[in-house]
Amino acid sequence: MSAPDLQTLAGRQALLAQFDCLIGQIGTAAVLGPNFRRWEMDILLDVEASGLHGPDLRAALIGYQEESGPRLVAGDMPLRFSQYLEETNDTLA
Repeated sequence: MSAPDLQTLAGRQALLAQFDCLIGQIGTAAVLGPNFRRWEMDILLDVEASGLHGPDLRAALIGYQEESGPRLVAGDMPLRFSQYLEETNDTLA
């Protein structure tokens, strides 16, 4: 699977759709398919390493998705999930 072209709006929208799908699957514990893109594996491993489960994980994923959408549309990759959690904790502290 090739990476979308982040230089085009269509490519950024494709990446956003892939990201939204992945986060939705993680949130419902229904991760499907044996083939993942490198960035998807990075997110999956980072989410697993967070130690969050149940409602806490779902709430964090919703915030992560909301934070990441504009970055993806702008042509950037999303923050690492752990980085998002750090920044969120810093903001709440």
